[in-house]
Amino acid sequence: MIRSGTISKPPAWYPILCQLPPFVPPPIAEAPANIVFPTDRLQRIYEQRNPSVVPDERKPYWEETTDPLALRFAATQLELMEKEGLSEAKAYRAAEARLARERKAALGELAAAAARFRELGDRPLLADPRLRAGLERWRARLAALPYRRWAHEEAVALDDWLVGAVLSWGRTRALHLKEGEFLAALGELRAALFPEVRALPAELEAFLGSTVGGRGPALSLLPGAAAEDWAAGYRALAGKVAAAPFSLGLLHEVEDWVAAHHQVLPPAAAAAATAAAE
Repeated sequence: MIRSGTISKPPAWYPILCQLPPFVPPPIAEAPANIVFPTDRLQRIYEQRNPSVVPDERKPYWEETTDPLALRFAATQLELMEKEGLSEAKAYRAAEARLARERKAALGELAAAAARFRELGDRPLLADPRLRAGLERWRARLAALPYRRWAHEEAVALDDWLVGAVLSWGRTRALHLKEGEFLAALGELRAALFPEVRALPAELEAFLGSTVGGRGPALSLLPGAAAEDWAAGYRALAGKVAAAPFSLGLLHEVEDWVAAHHQVLPPAAAAAATAAAE
């Protein structure tokens, strides 16, 4: 009322009240609640026995859209224990068997889809306007920028479109997509729809061969151990390039290896290697 002007002159006690405001007790700090879910312990056990399923925060591949595979396993195990009365050990084995069946079926579906697109091309997608629009959008992007120069987020978006739109997979099957076998099978599907991607392994092999020290007489100018290490690393990468579908991760692995090893060669060897590659 004083601030609004309803009372023109404040009462005599008002200045004193302003100097000594009412005491407000400090808030009491409360410890966060320790929420424990029934699946927590089962999930930890599965992760300890299968370290490869622990999400890698440095490579968030589908991590934002799917639950951890270990959590799915723990939920399946708990369901078997509660609904079928199995012991923890028997439920673990049963959950493993169920997960293996799901993995096998999903891999078969990926392989069948890749074979169908290799045989029929993109015709199965043209009847659906949304799939046709998505196909045209991704082909235009590939025409504008080669796949090897795409950002990681774009590559994930393309694979997400293949999984979600083309295959109509839900969250359950997408859990497996971070596994090596699934990444390779998904690469085959990607290459079946987009031939521009299939041609890139040979391009990568040429990239390896033209790299300083990749092959040629330059290796003879190195000390024996260094030459053997270089040749072993090169053969391992060349084998991956020849056997695996192209991926940005493979390209980055090649580039990282080259950046880490090209300084091994002395100038004379570098010149000899470059001449041999040409």
